[in-house]
Amino acid sequence: MMVATHLNLQCPFCCATFTPYEVRFRCMTPTCRGQATDIPYSRFTGEKPRAQGRILIPIQKRSTFSKPLTEIKCDYCHLSTITRICPECHMELPADIEQSEAFFIALLGDTSAGKTHYLASLIGYLQNEIGPRLHFSLHPLGEYSTRRWQKRYEPLLNSRHLLESTPTAEEDVQSSYPLSFQLSLDTGISKKNMTLGFFDASGSDVHNQRAILKRYIQNANGVLYFIDPLTIQTISQQIRPASHASASTRDTTREIVQMPRMLRGLFEQEQIITPQEKVKVPTAFVLSKLDTLLPLLYPGCPLLRPNIQQETIAEERLQSINTEVSSLLGAWLGPQFGQLVRSEFTNYGYFSVSALGSNPAPNEHTVPSLSPLHIEDPLLWLFAQLQVLKTA
Repeated sequence: MMVATHLNLQCPFCCATFTPYEVRFRCMTPTCRGQATDIPYSRFTGEKPRAQGRILIPIQKRSTFSKPLTEIKCDYCHLSTITRICPECHMELPADIEQSEAFFIALLGDTSAGKTHYLASLIGYLQNEIGPRLHFSLHPLGEYSTRRWQKRYEPLLNSRHLLESTPTAEEDVQSSYPLSFQLSLDTGISKKNMTLGFFDASGSDVHNQRAILKRYIQNANGVLYFIDPLTIQTISQQIRPASHASASTRDTTREIVQMPRMLRGLFEQEQIITPQEKVKVPTAFVLSKLDTLLPLLYPGCPLLRPNIQQETIAEERLQSINTEVSSLLGAWLGPQFGQLVRSEFTNYGYFSVSALGSNPAPNEHTVPSLSPLHIEDPLLWLFAQLQVLKTA
């Protein structure tokens, strides 16, 4: 978690860290003739370079008693502006950035694991179901995040269109950065704003351990690692043909079993932990496509029970899910997977979700309806570990 202080701020868009004295300003006067092409902004957003408000760099002596500027006059049109921007990407910073906490969640996993569908379905479920119950609202942070959300994810919610896999960072620069939301928590007396950012990593980038993972790992306050059950041979052989298990033919059982060691290696590589340390960042191992697994579950399995609507996070229920999925993975993958998780991580949980509620037939481009299963569980568990929301 990055807490904004007098000494350190973090951009919710590019994750750059800087002091309040390093913040830039942008002149917002439409008639100002000091407008110029903003290359850092265009490079970050992927938009064509265009003239924008003049960038203003405060000249201020730093001392123990001086406060960072919150307003500055344009040296061209001589009108004041309060619009502050990140010194790296030049995106407009939230007005309350000093008072806001920021939480970044990395979504990792293979290409077929369904991370993008999960994120789209999760946000919709948080906005319409979980938020009202737990007394928070959630919306994209600023125009840039709104455009990304509407273009990349919202078609699943609005028209039930299946989404394309996340492009690699080389194919789309926006994949390198988090999709950020503002979470506004109603405390009863006042409102508390937080930034919630999601790194939707390309499965190809994860599989090849590309350098772009450095930004994800360095800034992650929590990790959701998705496992596609249809690539586990012991599962795919048991599932009926009607579930379209043939859509995933590659057996990745061995890779999945070794995945905890690979993931821990990323943290060590970035010097977040030493060779002797375990990963402390809360990490949820998420078995996706739960709807395809339902025929394999016994009557009374916690995964078959509907979630009870409560006004706090039900830790007892989450622990029950955690125990059940851990047992299932042990049966399907063997004991080594769990042993590696225990030896490499200090704070971890096991969950299973279905982003869509059904497995689309091959060559289908839409789904008839969205009926997500347990989709909120991994994130609520992370919220509990990070103390974002109250638990019961």
